Amino acid sequence: MIEPRKWSWVEFTLGWLNKQFLIWGVSTFLVFSAIYSPAEKMTEKLRLTLIIVWGVISFCLFFYKAISMLIENGKLSVEAKASVGLSKDIKG
Repeated sequence: MIEPRKWSWVEFTLGWLNKQFLIWGVSTFLVFSAIYSPAEKMTEKLRLTLIIVWGVISFCLFFYKAISMLIENGKLSVEAKASVGLSKDIKG
């Protein structure tokens, strides 16, 4: 019989705060603190660029697993096509 695991706040926190979430949180803080800073050098074009870059980072981090599976499936497909192509060329 499998013994039930005890609740652990440390394991829960470490599992919930994975690397992607930390990267997203830090990037969000940096981007929005830069956007709303009273710096004179911050133009509207630079603010828009920061928001777009932050959006791309957020998209990549939120869909990290789906993107990695898409790449892995593409590699498998290419390998399968290569092996099919090899078997056609080699005729005994």
